[in-house]
Amino acid sequence: MLENLSKNFKSNGLSNNKILISDNKVFKYVKLNRKTQNILNWLQTNNNQYLPILAITRDWLCYDVINGYTFVKIGLTNAKHLIQILITIQNIQKIKYKRKYIVHGDLSPVNVIFDQNLHVKKIIDWDNVSIGSKYQDPAYVFWLWINFGSEKKTLQQIKYEANIFKKIMNYNNNDLNKIKKWIYKVIKKEMKKHYNQIKNDKILLNWYFECIKWVKQQWNMLWN
Repeated sequence: MLENLSKNFKSNGLSNNKILISDNKVFKYVKLNRKTQNILNWLQTNNNQYLPILAITRDWLCYDVINGYTFVKIGLTNAKHLIQILITIQNIQKIKYKRKYIVHGDLSPVNVIFDQNLHVKKIIDWDNVSIGSKYQDPAYVFWLWINFGSEKKTLQQIKYEANIFKKIMNYNNNDLNKIKKWIYKVIKKEMKKHYNQIKNDKILLNWYFECIKWVKQQWNMLWN
């Protein structure tokens, strides 16, 4: 079936993965290694409430179209959305795979589907899932949901949401230092991952560098 439909696949987002929606199902053409497949299969058998029911092969993922609300781009989230995704992260981190933390690896606002009450219903794009640091997904959320790289957001607004982040996650100063290091890591990882897409986009490339610069210069001011 996929071979017959493959000509209709369209590239999606910076990842350039091919996506097809047909017969109320989403097909994502993506190469999955055995370790990733094992984690996804394990999550499905352990009742992860945020994971859609997946059909998984080495080359693609398939799941039913999910009714709900999501964001078409970053920069549209507010404190209410931030609280909900942080609660979701805490719930996910209660589930241990071989006694290690599950890391989604791409918790962009566009990958989270909310119900009408703004509760997180499902998370999509699990093809970057791994086991790793408990700070990785929160760092990703701090970066893209608080969106400190936006010129439209004041330091006061960022500080307000940053302290919500600290309170919800129950972080101390040591935790915050680790989050800061992980923010650098996830930004650089995303730059490397999407290099072919951003190398000729000066605006987007500059935004990545400005985000790194912002953390270096403004981080300590958030907690005063």
